Amino acid sequence: MSLLDRKSILVPIDFSEASLAALHEALSLAESPAQVHAVHVLADLKSEAEYIREAMSLNEREERARALLTDKLAAAGADAVDAIICVGSAGEEITRVGRELGCDLIVMPTHGRQGVSRLLLGSVAERVLRLAHCPVLVTRGPAEAG
Repeated sequence: MSLLDRKSILVPIDFSEASLAALHEALSLAESPAQVHAVHVLADLKSEAEYIREAMSLNEREERARALLTDKLAAAGADAVDAIICVGSAGEEITRVGRELGCDLIVMPTHGRQGVSRLLLGSVAERVLRLAHCPVLVTRGPAEAG
């Protein structure tokens, strides 16, 4: 199976310019936008006190994220792309969703963090590469290109 013969492609969206560029890359590889699934992972707040500080319940957070993701997909001309919201650790949730949907490619950007920020924040792309059940196409973010 070549890179162009993908039946189902997963694209993690964090609303950055780089993730929207990865969405366009996935759409260019898919025969139809219906073959593309966009996933946004909300961080899992560990306690009710954190929800109160945030002044928003998990359901409200999910609803807002779904509305924003749907708007971003529509603005990108990708209304047919499946919008998925989940909660947890980004790398684990991205690979879990990809496995459950039977995706045969994950297209995602790297934000190119280096040094201390990479050590402190980790690398979602690296985590997905380690956990993925299928090939992962890592694209360079706009700030990295050139």
